[in-house]
Amino acid sequence: MYIENLVTAAFGAILAGPLVIKLYAPLNDLLLYGKTTGNKRNKSNGGDGGVITETVEQLESITVPKSWFSHYYVFYLVTTLFLKWTLVNNKPVVDFVYLLMNPLRIILPLKYKNYLLINHLILLQAIRRTGESFFVTRFGKGSRINFLHYLVGISFYALVSFNNFLSLVPYYHAGLNTKIDIRNHLHYKDYILVGIFVGVSMWQFVSHQHLATLRKYTLPNFKYISSPHYTSEMAIYLLMFLISVKNVAKAEIKRDNITINYLMAFAFVFTNLSISALETHKYYRQRFGYQYSLQWAVLPGVL
Repeated sequence: MYIENLVTAAFGAILAGPLVIKLYAPLNDLLLYGKTTGNKRNKSNGGDGGVITETVEQLESITVPKSWFSHYYVFYLVTTLFLKWTLVNNKPVVDFVYLLMNPLRIILPLKYKNYLLINHLILLQAIRRTGESFFVTRFGKGSRINFLHYLVGISFYALVSFNNFLSLVPYYHAGLNTKIDIRNHLHYKDYILVGIFVGVSMWQFVSHQHLATLRKYTLPNFKYISSPHYTSEMAIYLLMFLISVKNVAKAEIKRDNITINYLMAFAFVFTNLSISALETHKYYRQRFGYQYSLQWAVLPGVL
């Protein structure tokens, strides 16, 4: 098994976790954090008692401050910068990692351009979200998140950064990073996708800024969906996947776990944030009743 396959397996594990917890009622409360902890189920009605209920209650009690969300983006930024530094300055490590990768991988200038674009977008995303965490977002002093939730988040950002590192390793191993001028391979679709990324990032920033201005337990003034900041996050990782497969033959995509891993990253974000958005939607309905008129949580006409 090659190292990129291990990354795929790890993505599969963290993707399966929220799905299992959501689909198995006695575990549902492990998904709740912050204001949505008010959505907790009545265990006498939903649980099967005994060992499972006791274990869930013990896991629920292991929490960390919600402000630790900021660790995600600091970690994301530092990890991405460190791995980029490794690519540029530590060829022995790059050569060793290359030996662990699928040797049948096809090296193409267009793929290098795609992966390098994603690297730049990841850095922009990590820098912006780090700044927002410290200067925009207001975390409630008593707000908590489950420790398992925290670990899964850290694991996700580690996997995204490492997958991008792996995507660039073959090119730095062969010294092609200094020979391929990506400007010669840019396509109008690149400009469109990057432009959409910038627009979606601005939308997310405005959404976070609006949430930060609200008094505690007040209703946000969003027009169409209750969690646009989650929708924009989904769009960001969908764009990364689309860039990774752009101008690449279908046969190559199917055997390239790097692109599959970007799809897995999007699937994780979509699944995890859909669940969170639905819980937030439920909270708003319960707390604000008729004052809350939005029909959709995260995707108009779908969720």
